[in-house]
Amino acid sequence: MVGEVKSLMRELVLRPFGEEPFRYFDEEGKVEGELNHGLTKEQMVEMYRLMVRTRLMDERALILQKQGKVAFYASSSGQEACHIGTAYALQEGDWVFPAHREQGVFLTRGMTLEEVFGHFMSKISDPARGRQMPGHLGKFRNRLITLSSPVATQIPQAVGCAMASKYRGEPYVTMV
Repeated sequence: MVGEVKSLMRELVLRPFGEEPFRYFDEEGKVEGELNHGLTKEQMVEMYRLMVRTRLMDERALILQKQGKVAFYASSSGQEACHIGTAYALQEGDWVFPAHREQGVFLTRGMTLEEVFGHFMSKISDPARGRQMPGHLGKFRNRLITLSSPVATQIPQAVGCAMASKYRGEPYVTMV
């Protein structure tokens, strides 16, 4: 039974891609192969840099949390490609209702490392100026709605935002 399930899983996972795994970057981070997904080489490199920056930010924030300098931090290690790729597809006026572990969204949408760490460490560079709980990033100017602690509470908020955009005839996307 286990062998059959593994075989089926392998078939379902690899069927769209073929038997060989694929990658877009070599060990040094240089683009290899053909990019045929409508993205330029420069865009792929920019997204890769955002993923690396997010991973480094994540590692540093975890160190600061262990040192007691950051009160709350939810790691996003290993999930960078998902939220950066999604946020990268958005336009400037689009709304984002992120969840914890999506720090790459904030960097992709224009928050600086100084602002992110300013928030984590309660410094003046915090865009919320200390009016949010630790680890609850947000920057309304960039249409990044502040995180909520309870799981999935951003979903009804995002639905309301999307409906408001539709009723107003605005061309904005709402990502949640």
